[in-house]
This record gives sequence, C-alpha cells and structure tokens, in this order.
Amino acid sequence: MLLKLKKIYKEYRTEEILTTSLNNICVNIQAGEFVAICGPSGSGKSTLLNVMGLLDEPTKGSYEFDGKEVTTCSEREISYIRKLNVGFIFQDFNLLSDMSVEKNVELALLYHNVSKSMRKKRVDEILERMEISHRAKHKASQLSGGQQQRVAIARALVSKPKIIFADEPTGNLDSLRSAEVLNLLRELNSFGSTVIMVTHSEDQAKSCERIITMLDGKIISDSKKNTITPKNIEGVTVHD
Repeated sequence: MLLKLKKIYKEYRTEEILTTSLNNICVNIQAGEFVAICGPSGSGKSTLLNVMGLLDEPTKGSYEFDGKEVTTCSEREISYIRKLNVGFIFQDFNLLSDMSVEKNVELALLYHNVSKSMRKKRVDEILERMEISHRAKHKASQLSGGQQQRVAIARALVSKPKIIFADEPTGNLDSLRSAEVLNLLRELNSFGSTVIMVTHSEDQAKSCERIITMLDGKIISDSKKNTITPKNIEGVTVHD
C-alpha cells in the first residue's frame, strides 16, 4: 500500500473556536491508482491532499507513506521523504515569474543528488516531453496559462516522483487546455505514476478510475469505476 491513512483528524483552534477540517479520515491508496477527490468548497479535499502530500501534519491519527509511519517523523525527515517521492501541480502554477522555464524546472532537482550535467539532461527531456522546450529560455511571465501549466507539470515530473498530487490543475484553464492537462495526467498514470487530483468538476472526476467524495471534512463515498465498495462512514451507508 502506497498511502494508508487511519483515523486522521486536522483541527484548527483559536481562543474561542475549534474547526475540524478533516474528521476521522480512513483511506488507502495503492500504487498506480488515478484518484479524484471531490466535494464542495470547504469540504476538506485540499486539506486532505496537503496531508497526503506531506505539506501539512494531521492533528492526530496514523499515516503510513510507502510503509513508513510519518506522523512520528521530524520535519527534516518529512521534507526528505517529500522531496524524494512527491510531485505537486497547483492551480496557480507557483512558478517564479522572473526565472526562465528551464530554471523553474531545474529547481525541483537542486535538493537531489543529481549532477549539473544530469540536471540539464533531465530538464531537457521533460521539457521536450511536455512540448514546451521551444520556450526553455523564456521567463515564466512570458508564457500563456496553458504553457505555464505545462511547465508546472514538467517541474512536478522531473524528479521522477512515486506520486503526483494535483490541486485543481485545470482551474485556471479553458476547456481545451483543461482536456490537454487531463490527457497528460492519464498518460502519466498509464506509465505507472500514482495520481491524486482534487477537482470541482464532476466530468473530470469521472475520467479517473476512483472517486473519493468529501463533505464537511468527512469521506461520504469512495467508488471505483462502475463499482462502489460498501462501507459505513460516519453514519452514511454506501451500497452497490
């Protein structure tokens, strides 16, 4: 099992209010799956993605990442595990606007034990694969939205991560560019990459082999293509 979350909670406390963003989350993700996490705004889906991607720590619960319990790891250990195993694609791209395309992508390799010559080779290869190599010397700010998203995907993939987390990866794109990004993610998944994508789009979710639906910080359904696994989740019964 690649990811194993058991009784995960994420709580935010102020002097007067306790907010629970994740409430008793239990979910397993196998290597090679393509999973969509759906739900309305405020349902907890991005919080769950951040916990899965080791960007945020749960308040309590057990989380095994590739067989290792990470809730007891130090911040330095978590950072190391994340850099070696995880790639992120964000809705707002998170590119450095005044830096060239190739330098933006190379950043993902700087904390790996990769020589300068090998970094260049890997960057060149992934930019070619993403069909953006002709813009390698351009600044990120000079690119269209679709081109920036390709660079963001290239950056996520250049370190050859075990798992790719995509948070609304088509949220800022038109329908044509959105379809291109989804096709790229499907292609990556077909080559063995595990992909977990947060989306508001029901149509995009249906293109994935598994859909996890959230509401008020809870998982209310977890279904695979044409199949729903029976389970009871916080009083919600899901049937075949």
